[in-house]
Amino acid sequence: INNGTSKNMPKQSHENKLAVLQADLEKISVENQRLKGMLNQVNNNYHALQMHLFTYMQRQQTRRPGNHTQTHEMI
Repeated sequence: INNGTSKNMPKQSHENKLAVLQADLEKISVENQRLKGMLNQVNNNYHALQMHLFTYMQRQQTRRPGNHTQTHEMI
């Protein structure tokens, strides 16, 4: 059953709803970009830390004379 409420709704009300939805979409898009930037920074920091750890492990391995154990593979 169609009660016809959308037909009875004034054009201005539709435009207001559209404006609100567009503003919400813009806020969400801005937040999405901010979160993408944060994720990118976390990934960069993780990879830098991973490289530091790998370098540290290699140095530790070379400082131990006669130590022939394999270094652990970094993920």
